Formats: sequence, C-alpha cells, structure tokens
Amino acid sequence: MLANAVFTQFVYGSYSLNSIDSPCRATFVQYGFARHKTGTKAEVIDEPLMIFAALTWFKKQKHFSLLDCLRRDIHRHSTCRNGFEAYLAYYIREIFETPQKLDAVFTFRSDFASRTDLSWQHGAFELVTVSRAKVVSITRNSGPSSSIGFIAVSGAEVLEWIKTNKDNYCFCFPPESFGPDILFYLRCQHSQKLLLAAVQCKKYEEVNVDCLVHGLRTVSPPWFWRSKSTEVCHSWHFKLNSFLH
Repeated sequence: MLANAVFTQFVYGSYSLNSIDSPCRATFVQYGFARHKTGTKAEVIDEPLMIFAALTWFKKQKHFSLLDCLRRDIHRHSTCRNGFEAYLAYYIREIFETPQKLDAVFTFRSDFASRTDLSWQHGAFELVTVSRAKVVSITRNSGPSSSIGFIAVSGAEVLEWIKTNKDNYCFCFPPESFGPDILFYLRCQHSQKLLLAAVQCKKYEEVNVDCLVHGLRTVSPPWFWRSKSTEVCHSWHFKLNSFLH
C-alpha cells in the first residue's frame, strides 16, 4: 500500500489515502511518510524528503518497481488519471536523464526542412523543470520536486504551470479538452533556449488514420482548446505568445 501511494504521488503529484484503512494511515503518519493535513482530519503523503527516501528504498527491493507499477496500470484510465500518459512521462524522464539529440529520440518530417531552419533538432537537449524562479535540470538522482507530474483540471491551471509552476512539477497532464496529453520543457545545451514540448499519446497500431490525423493536429498551438472553448482559446494564445516572447 505504501509503494502504491508513494509511486502515485510521485508520478501524478497527488494521492488520496481515503481508500486505505485508518490503522495503515496512522502507521504512515507514525513513521513519517504521511502527515495530518492542516485544518482537517485527512492524512496526506507530500513530504519530499520522505518520498525520495521511500523511492530509494523501493529501488533496492526486487518485489517493488515503479516501472512494473506503470506497466500494470498502462490500460487503466479515468477522468483524472491516464496510465498510458504516466508511463510515457516516466519513459521520457528516463531517456533524458542525460542530454540527447532530438533527432535521436524523435522522428522529424524531412519536408519541413526546406521551409525553415531545423538545425536545432541536431543539438543536445536536457529535460528541465521551469518555474518563475529558476530552471533546474532533471537527472536520475536529482530534481526540484518529489512529484514529477501535475494533473491540471482547468485551462487556468495549465497556464499557471507554464508561467509560474510554483510547486516545480516537471510534467503537466492537461485536461482532455486541451488537446495535447503531456507538456514538458527541454533546454538546448548550446543556446540555453527552452523548448515547450506538447505530446499526444496514441497507440498508433490500435487507432484509425482519422484519429491519428486529429491527434497530430492537437499538438499545434492553433488547435489548443479549438473544439471546446473559444474564450479559453483566445486567452491561451495571448498569454502563451506573451510568455514565450
């Protein structure tokens, strides 16, 4: 139960202990893994030091594995959590534990090369967490937060992650109406410029061509929120363009 709670908190940035029996919750508090939430009787697991300590311990145990947990849940989806997206976020973090050339990780369309300069795709990029205060590199043993993912439930929360990110989440899982399924930042080691990556998660062997085409469109900014809310769309374009410039 502790492994499931810690892993879920680490990947998604939130975990409810309500489904765990009260004696177990009390034990988690007793040993420092959880705490009583201020002003309520609820217990929460959100202490970074204890989460990292638990993750380190679990890595040494053969019968506990975050990767196995993600594989187990890869087909489990709900309105607020998607097992496939979580698995890909973890996979992206593993790939970029050391700087990588983008064209060694992603396949770029060659016909775009004649329209614009894509020389940057050959450069080395590192995975970073971006907040208003600073930009921090992510490696296997370091990071600015005990949780790598943030589940946004509204457009305002997506914008907050892009512009402020006060809790230092590496990945953002936007609401389904947004379009892309995962957002994260990469930093070019040569120029130090930031690249906001928008990912659409599809098992391309299991969906039809129309679904793939629509999925590709959703990762283009003009399509963000396009079919859901014109008001959010206009706000998003204005704030995103202002921020990136």
